[in-house]
Amino acid sequence: MKKERIPFNILHIFSPNGPHEEAYIAGTSIDLLRLGLSLIKAAIFKFSTASFFHSDGEGYSIFNISIPKDSGGNLFVPYTSEIFKDRNPDRFHPYQLMSFINGKHVYSRNKARRQ
Repeated sequence: MKKERIPFNILHIFSPNGPHEEAYIAGTSIDLLRLGLSLIKAAIFKFSTASFFHSDGEGYSIFNISIPKDSGGNLFVPYTSEIFKDRNPDRFHPYQLMSFINGKHVYSRNKARRQ
């Protein structure tokens, strides 16, 4: 019996459906360390990105964005259930802090200041 090859960079992030539900991050120990280093980089340089795969082989990128202390309450809530979707017009999604330049996402300090 042939073993199925598991791709590197396996990381799953499960968002809560609604308030007071748990969120889960599951991955290989190496990839949890890669995520941790990417988070540290964002804390220092305001932005970082890392690429991972789900166990089905589909890839995705994680954009880590450091926001000003006073704007944390202005972010949309991250719930996945439609019933808990945030419709507050005064809040924003982190992608609104990004610019797309030369085919790459770039953190925009100016956008962060305006929020």
